[in-house]
Amino acid sequence: MPTFSGYEVIVKVATTESGLETASPVPYITHIEFDVTHNITAVPKGLGDRRQELKEGLLEYSGRIERSYDTTAIAGSDHFFKFAQALATGEQTQGYMQIQIGVNGKKYTLKKLKFDNYHQEVDADGIAVESGEFMFEEISEA
Repeated sequence: MPTFSGYEVIVKVATTESGLETASPVPYITHIEFDVTHNITAVPKGLGDRRQELKEGLLEYSGRIERSYDTTAIAGSDHFFKFAQALATGEQTQGYMQIQIGVNGKKYTLKKLKFDNYHQEVDADGIAVESGEFMFEEISEA
């Protein structure tokens, strides 16, 4: 599972894959990670045989993102909140996320992404922490 901190990564989000090219980076990312699970299980090789075979299941893609910022410094900046569709009551719109490691590093594009949950907390000093867990259908690497 790749895990990255804010100074090591540039994260962009958009509602279309082509929109990632012109999207501004999401500011104040403190943590992002994604998982690719192959769901491999062991099954018996045959009747009366103690050996096993490995069977591959459905691919499962998921991840988590977190950002922390001073609400007084960026009042009205709710782009991440809107992208996570925290208030959606109907079906969510699929999104796209690009994760770039460093300024000239490898890029991962997470495609057809939807947030499973969104969390926000604000302390007495006005520091907000937003986080969300998401799932996606495809991934590419550049």
